[in-house]
Amino acid sequence: MTDALFYVKLHTTRKGVIKINARINFVLPDDLVDRVKKIAKQEGKTMTAIVNELLSGYVGSESEIEKIKERLDKLEKEVFGKQNKPKKDEKK
Repeated sequence: MTDALFYVKLHTTRKGVIKINARINFVLPDDLVDRVKKIAKQEGKTMTAIVNELLSGYVGSESEIEKIKERLDKLEKEVFGKQNKPKKDEKK
């Protein structure tokens, strides 16, 4: 099933900042919607908040990914040294 609609909404905040919100409509199985509704009600959140949290956790944030890359680079330098660092093709 590939029913999806995507659009972007621009609006100005009270402080005059232009904010962009993306809205995506997609089809989910009824049982999944029911489970998300149940979780949202239990946690006192909206379904949108639950989906945002799940997607953010799934994709990670840019800063988290960069931190992991920096830690990996540092570890590689410690393990392999600057001279003996394996080429990108050799890592697996």
